[in-house]
Amino acid sequence: MSTSTSGSVTPQLPLSADARAAYQALYDKAQTAIENTTDVDLLTSLNTTRANIGAVISADNQCQLGNDTTLFQDLLAKINGTNKELNTLQQSIARVEGGIAKFGEVLSAINAVRSLVSL
Repeated sequence: MSTSTSGSVTPQLPLSADARAAYQALYDKAQTAIENTTDVDLLTSLNTTRANIGAVISADNQCQLGNDTTLFQDLLAKINGTNKELNTLQQSIARVEGGIAKFGEVLSAINAVRSLVSL
């Protein structure tokens, strides 16, 4: 990762193997959570986040194949948008009471991604 002029951290592009694996794990755990929730608001947030994570993974695939600056910028925009959605999802899950194990796994996966790819 490198630091941009605005002071925020810019992820390595294409994504590092660890960051990519963290996004894939989060994608998989979000799918599991989707299959195990009946909370409409949380389900909406999970579906949106999962789609955004899928877009990041797809854009990273394109970057790895093309090594193109335009693709890198597109990937960076997807990462930033997804990370904002992850913040919203993290807040939604934190409000759910009961400590459901599946949501704890999603939170752990979010933290793994955010530790590797900061806003």
